[in-house]
Amino acid sequence: MKNSILFLLCCFSILPVFAQQSSNEPLLDSIFQRPTELDLDSGKVDPTPSLEELIRKTEEYTIQTNRLQIQLQDKIDTLMLSSGIQEMSQSLETLRQRFNLSSFTFNLRYIGVINRFLESNKIEFEEYEKTIKNKSLALSHADSLLKSIREDIIFDYLPKDTATFTSYWKKVNYLREQVKELSNEVFQQELLTAQYQTELSSIKIESEQLKEYIAIKEKQINANLFKQEINPIWKKSAQVKQESILEITQQSVMLNGRFLFRYFNDHSTAVILSFFIILGIYLGMHLVLRQTSEKKKVGDIILKRVTFFRQRPFSAVMVSILPLLVFLFERNSVTFLSFILFLQLIFTTVLIEANYPKRVLIKWLLISLFFVYCLVSNLYWEIAFNERYYLLLGSFIPLYFSWEAFRKFESRSTTEQNFIKRLSFLTFILLTLGVFLNILGWFSFSKILTISATIGFIHGVSLYFFVIVIMEAIYLLLENSKKEKDHFTSYFDYQGIQRRLKGTFLLVAFLLWASILLQNLSIQQPIIESVSDFLSKERFIGNSSFTFGSIFLFGIILYVTMQVANTIAYFISLRDQKNASSREKKLGSSILIIRLAVFTIGFFLATVASSIPLDKITIVLGALSVGIGFGLQTIINNLVSGIILAFERPIQIGDEIQVGQNSGTVKEVGIRASKIQAYDGSEIVVPNGDLLSQSLINWTLSDKRRRVELIIGVSYDSDMSQVKSTIEEILTREKILKFPVPKVYMQTFNDSSVDFRVLFWVESMDIWLQVRSEVMIEIFEAFKAKGIEIPYPKRDLYLKNLGEIPDTVQNKPSSPAE
Repeated sequence: MKNSILFLLCCFSILPVFAQQSSNEPLLDSIFQRPTELDLDSGKVDPTPSLEELIRKTEEYTIQTNRLQIQLQDKIDTLMLSSGIQEMSQSLETLRQRFNLSSFTFNLRYIGVINRFLESNKIEFEEYEKTIKNKSLALSHADSLLKSIREDIIFDYLPKDTATFTSYWKKVNYLREQVKELSNEVFQQELLTAQYQTELSSIKIESEQLKEYIAIKEKQINANLFKQEINPIWKKSAQVKQESILEITQQSVMLNGRFLFRYFNDHSTAVILSFFIILGIYLGMHLVLRQTSEKKKVGDIILKRVTFFRQRPFSAVMVSILPLLVFLFERNSVTFLSFILFLQLIFTTVLIEANYPKRVLIKWLLISLFFVYCLVSNLYWEIAFNERYYLLLGSFIPLYFSWEAFRKFESRSTTEQNFIKRLSFLTFILLTLGVFLNILGWFSFSKILTISATIGFIHGVSLYFFVIVIMEAIYLLLENSKKEKDHFTSYFDYQGIQRRLKGTFLLVAFLLWASILLQNLSIQQPIIESVSDFLSKERFIGNSSFTFGSIFLFGIILYVTMQVANTIAYFISLRDQKNASSREKKLGSSILIIRLAVFTIGFFLATVASSIPLDKITIVLGALSVGIGFGLQTIINNLVSGIILAFERPIQIGDEIQVGQNSGTVKEVGIRASKIQAYDGSEIVVPNGDLLSQSLINWTLSDKRRRVELIIGVSYDSDMSQVKSTIEEILTREKILKFPVPKVYMQTFNDSSVDFRVLFWVESMDIWLQVRSEVMIEIFEAFKAKGIEIPYPKRDLYLKNLGEIPDTVQNKPSSPAE
């Protein structure tokens, strides 16, 4: 009975569940309101979504809108864009107004400045355009996202009972409001972006028109450059209505000052970095000078050799840094370079004032005055014919002094004397040609030559001081780094380092000087373009193509690699030569491996940089292998022998060796051959193959001790015990080693002497000849004092009885014929 009742209760409890599941009405319809029939007929609404799908979409859209809200807060820097666009527009407007002046006449300097200005504007314009484009794409993506959210069906299905689904209802309303606010924000930012795009488009169109106009003017100026522009000086020229020189100068200074300020503003990072570099180097050199002066014994001697740093340290630092600071700045303008040249003039003048006679300073100041005028005149934006006489009269100052320097300049330094004379001669030629053309009426061409010659002379002298000051700085650093406990820095040979580094800095100085000179002559760009076209033009040999540029780059990299390898070898060999007494610390042979590694890396870098295909390298190596089989066996043998020497280390720099008939001190262990300095001072180049194939005697392989052998002969009448004791007593002197013990042996009974063999050791190969000589002198003096005879060869002559010799024969003098 109880079981039956329980069964019935279970059945009744299950019935409602089955009744609920059998209902045909969807759960969504009982919770949400359906869309209108109109929407259903229009096909706008998708098939009925599930509750889970609506909630998931709401959360997903909320996350996306929150992320989009954060992204929209990263707005365009309107202040930067507005100021940049306004500045570009004002600059273009200024140029347009300048072009419209009837009295305005272009010159090449103005054309160059405008071209560089347009290039700078183009780079800045592209940056702004990229910023606007990226922002526009981001806004377009945001607008598409918001549109897709607005059109989604989650806003069409609303709950019937909002009290039951309060949380969901709030989320949907929050999403709706957020989408509305974001849509408005996107719209406002799109309007602002469109406004900037319109302004940039106008600037681009105006810049292109200006560029075409400038190109036409440049062709006209180049065509008229070598033509007579005004009458010769002895004829009256037509009156040309122009502004005065003072007005032109004021306008030029103001406009170029504006460009210079903008240039420094655009390169603020480089300006700050330059300031800290100058400050750091000055403080460092000041510390070095102070430490050097504190050295009691050699401080004054060292400082006497660094004239410029001792007297004017800050000016010396500036002269050594200014020419190199230009590499920190991009797109160097003429205004910026003129500013650097003016600073170089100031600090070079300070060095000349402190180290040269007053007459030299006065001449330099007179030339500098005309140099400053040339710097300003070089910045003129138009051809000012009324400055003809200023240039003509002013050019006689450097013309006279350059001729005088070429004829009479003398200096204690031969290098300085030759440099000044050559620079003066070039300056005199250019100035003479400029004066001649100015007199004939070729004004523009004469101005170019006059300004180029004057600026080139001042710049050349300042770069000469640039090299000298750098050499002084290197000398100070090396001398200051020498310490008794430092076994490496004390090995530096300043003269050798100077010979190696001075050439590099002279090359840098020449390239800087030539670059400014060519720029002032207005032929830098044509030369660069011509050289670039020549180097980049593709050429063919059979089916293989190449360019001279790739070959040139390949050679340059190999040359630099060779210089790096040789410099490393130089410092290592210098260290080994100074540390010849300790074989364990030598690296002479090991440096071969480093040199080979540097050459290998440099070769592959040159191959990759010059875009030479590796398959062609394989062909070259194959041809090389054929050459090895026919005629390069000796070279390859020497190269391989060099590698074997590097690993086995049978010789080191500073070793005393003998190879065949050659003997001396090892000076260099090269890849193909080694150098031996003979005892007579000559250098013997020995192929590495001979060092391995021939008998090699290394007197210092394990140590530098040397055994000395003497053969001393005494007469048969001598006391042999006394002889031996006398020699043994002499062998107790200081420079003879006590171990191994010196030995004295009776060696041989000769015809006229008894020979003793004397053996003793000295501590170094460097002194064995000296000790040998001293021992022999002492033995000779001791034997002489004790009456011990050192015999020399004697012969006794026995004559048979020849009878009496007639008196006539005895007394008769003999003639030469007899």
